[in-house]
Amino acid sequence: MIKGINLGSGNWSHKNWIGYDKLNNNYLNETSVLPHNDDTLSYIYSCHFFEHINDETIINLLKESYRVLKKNGIIRIVVPHFNLMLDKYKKNDNNFFRKNLGSGRPEWKKYNVEHTMETVLAHWFSNYDDGDPDNRNGYRGPPRNLSSQQIKEKALSLPIEEFSNWLISHIPSGKNITTQHINCPTITKMKNLLEKAGFKNVQETSAYKSNIYDVLNTGAFNNEKRRKHISLFIEANK
Repeated sequence: MIKGINLGSGNWSHKNWIGYDKLNNNYLNETSVLPHNDDTLSYIYSCHFFEHINDETIINLLKESYRVLKKNGIIRIVVPHFNLMLDKYKKNDNNFFRKNLGSGRPEWKKYNVEHTMETVLAHWFSNYDDGDPDNRNGYRGPPRNLSSQQIKEKALSLPIEEFSNWLISHIPSGKNITTQHINCPTITKMKNLLEKAGFKNVQETSAYKSNIYDVLNTGAFNNEKRRKHISLFIEANK
């Protein structure tokens, strides 16, 4: 019996759960219909996926999640903590960046992308692949046409969603381009979208606090714990 589903799961599996991801040929978008009857599932889970999809897809998946969950069923969403990252940047917390966010990718130098706090911040807020990033000629990172100074000025002057939208607007298009981070799901934004979809009791939680038994008591969800210092954890009920 299926008790839960994992949205944006990658090549993941766990007993009595189903994962949906383009890597297992289940592409999720703004028209996706989850293949489950109404009021049949206990849990919906997603970890570091919602930043990869647009608002229309998020809204659709939340509506679909509400439809398939049983009454009082639980949805748990884990995303990058963009408010925290921006706050740490504004405080010039180099140690946090180096320890938790990295210092950029090896291929950046080849593409004249600086290794600075600004480009690392931009990489988390808006990144894309140009070709295969695992190939020596590929690229993954922030928009290449932005300087550290430009990013700094916008980071210090714009509200977080405007800053995010500004960065994302500079991601190029083309046949070799695959978008990665294209959304900024903050607690304010997700609370609003969850409540509009019908959910109640929306709250920020943590890596070690959940109403989903399997999250705390099996090793299947440890990916979120590895990212606990940079993640926002949200739970809500139908």
